[in-house]
Amino acid sequence: MHDMYEHSTENIWSGEPNHALTIHAEHVTARTALDIGAGEGADADWLHTRGITVTAVEPSPTAAQRIRELNPDINVIEATFDKAPLTSYDLVIAFYTPLLADAATLTALINTVNPGGTLLVVHHTDISRMAEHHQRPIGDFLTPDKLKNLLPDDFHIDYFGEAKRTINGGQGAAHTHDLVIKAQRT
Repeated sequence: MHDMYEHSTENIWSGEPNHALTIHAEHVTARTALDIGAGEGADADWLHTRGITVTAVEPSPTAAQRIRELNPDINVIEATFDKAPLTSYDLVIAFYTPLLADAATLTALINTVNPGGTLLVVHHTDISRMAEHHQRPIGDFLTPDKLKNLLPDDFHIDYFGEAKRTINGGQGAAHTHDLVIKAQRT
């Protein structure tokens, strides 16, 4: 897979935490968090500033280094989600992450959420660019609408819906609508 960060000397994202994170995780009680596909670390850093111990999973060596430079207190695992040695966490987030909609990925994702923990998954409503980048059909990805129908009975959906977003810079600025799912494990 092509590393979208490797030829960029500057950050490619805005450097701001995702709006859906600041809305849906603002009042979540968590001691530990997992950021799957952490990019350059803005979300992981935002969580860390709230006193949460954060593990960031990011396969790009360039992006992983940017996370380490942004906040050396974030535990960075330089791997894809399926290869990362993970435990379970109070809050698990995956923003615009190309997780596959298969049984192994779903099981691994569910196993990262502690009982009483929260899962927050966000994708742009149009994931065609991501599908093109990863050279896979759109239907291969675990999007919030698919996840809503696949979560086991021990998850309660707190929020599911479309959310508008405004970003002032970075490559994601053109995307103005996201699909969000927030679920709590009992």
